[in-house]
Amino acid sequence: MSNKSILLVMLVIMFALSSGSVAAQGGGTGRLWIEPPTQTDPSLPQPDGIAAFHRSGQTFITWHETDALEDEFYVIYRHTEPINADNIDLAVRIATVPQGSSIFWTERGREAYEESGYHGIPNYVITDLGEPLPDDTGLFVWTATEDGDFYYAVTTARGEGENRLTFGTGNSLMAPVSERVERPRPVLVYLSPDGLSRVYTHWMDYARYNPTFDVPRDGNGWFWLDVWEDPLMSRAQQYAYNYWVGLPDDELCGGPVPETLPLILHIEGWGSRYEAPPNALYWCAVHVWADDPSQSWYFGFSATFDYRVPEGYADSGPVVNYTEERLLRTIAEVMSNPDLPRIDPNRIYAYGHSMGGTGALMLAERYPNVFAAVFANQPMMDYGAAEMWVDELEAKWGPRALNLPIEIRGEFAAHLTRYNGTGVWDWQNLGRQLAARRGDEMAYITILHGTADTVVDWETVVRPSYVYFYEGRRAFAGLITTDDHTWVGFIDPPSWAGFGYVPFRRDESIPALSYASGSLPTPPDGPGGYNMNIEWSASWNDFAGPPEDTVERWAVVLRTTDGSVQTVDVTPRRLQTFEVEPGAEYRWRNERLDGSVVAEGTVVADGDGLITVTGFAVDGGGNRLVIER
Repeated sequence: MSNKSILLVMLVIMFALSSGSVAAQGGGTGRLWIEPPTQTDPSLPQPDGIAAFHRSGQTFITWHETDALEDEFYVIYRHTEPINADNIDLAVRIATVPQGSSIFWTERGREAYEESGYHGIPNYVITDLGEPLPDDTGLFVWTATEDGDFYYAVTTARGEGENRLTFGTGNSLMAPVSERVERPRPVLVYLSPDGLSRVYTHWMDYARYNPTFDVPRDGNGWFWLDVWEDPLMSRAQQYAYNYWVGLPDDELCGGPVPETLPLILHIEGWGSRYEAPPNALYWCAVHVWADDPSQSWYFGFSATFDYRVPEGYADSGPVVNYTEERLLRTIAEVMSNPDLPRIDPNRIYAYGHSMGGTGALMLAERYPNVFAAVFANQPMMDYGAAEMWVDELEAKWGPRALNLPIEIRGEFAAHLTRYNGTGVWDWQNLGRQLAARRGDEMAYITILHGTADTVVDWETVVRPSYVYFYEGRRAFAGLITTDDHTWVGFIDPPSWAGFGYVPFRRDESIPALSYASGSLPTPPDGPGGYNMNIEWSASWNDFAGPPEDTVERWAVVLRTTDGSVQTVDVTPRRLQTFEVEPGAEYRWRNERLDGSVVAEGTVVADGDGLITVTGFAVDGGGNRLVIER
């Protein structure tokens, strides 16, 4: 960890701490995150210059803040008719935002990466490559919930008072905004001269979001801003984020850039923010760099707790997968962006180190419908056992004793909603979840840990968790080194056939290999590997054809890469066509590549719908496992 990261750990521990929350008020379909004014005060000067436009599922409302006040708030109303004093009670109050709502606090707190050409934009940009909004311009972005024509008005509130009597063309729209429900399109805020490096801003759905988590506050060291005593910061809200997209050039691709490319999500470690390099990194692929400004560990945070409280643990839930949902939305936006190359939906990957590796592991465990495979370098395995991090994590997710319930949201997460209500500390035990969700598919996992690691502690957090890879019958390869907590570099298990070439496909069945005699035991007893000397033939690693995957038959060819003879348990995973009925009996056989039979038998599918052939013999010449009904 860097000195800066260590200092931030100390700050978090100092600031995170007694329980309590500030009440957040509901209104319309969203939370307003401020007590509603209880009095009408026509003396408060209203904002002026209201304007609004709709862009791909979101309406951008701006206004000029009043110069006559300080510490004021602005209340946004929505109605099917022009809003005035006579019908204000019929309008829907959709938000209350503080003075300075055009300030992009997480960008102000982001380090300027001089080598990238992009240095951060301190205020929001709401049109492609437009100018940042001035400090005295108010902004609210509404995500459409229905098609139709709607009017907006903005009033001033301060203390217990709100001016609900004075309306005019300056603070109430006289013409409606035509809105349509669709996936929002991000705003392009930076484009390198050659077009290979881009930064986008996208806004979350305020009505379904908690805008108090990613603002300058005690729990994130005030984003290292020097003006942390500024009252604007203590009342801030944020529901917008940046991400970087890098495109490959001919040199990186070794020739002309293909029309269709894989996508690789880079997930940053703890204490770091996204960067904006000149172009894609390492691979001939579209590269995306995500951001997690307040270190949510890429899962999410409470939907109801006000994180601007100076001291306190989150004490109310549910804990929502906000960050995961945002990462998946980022990928969907990149894939649907007509200005970017076409993405192969079967070749989407993620990788990262430490907290970034943890994010990659979580995405693999939960979204095999999106990711083909991930590489997780020294990820967290059991948050509850990570005593070094418990204070910080309890401030975000609530005390372990509360085990606040989770709520899974998002268009890519429908398959996970049956787990809603699970305690967050149980859900975030990533090792145990490998086995607890045994019947669920997961993306292929490549993972690395070091025995000298004390940040993600080897003995308490990591080592005990490796048993769950085998208990869950997971498709994975792992490497244990003697390293401390550091980026070791990519590993290339033979079944991966080179991470740098990103050939692995989501739409092809894979074998999960467990208890290989040439692998480490579980839990691991020292350095070594798991499935690092066995490979299977695949479309990207073709030495005997890809796996057969028909309704009645599944087959795969395995071989050792070091000439050894091994036994291994084999479980078909990510089946595309082959049908498995729990409790049904299946025939299996071990064939050499010349067709001669080495062994055969029967196996019964277990209650999770998995077929596992145990003790399958593999040598360097290759053995075909055939399973038939």
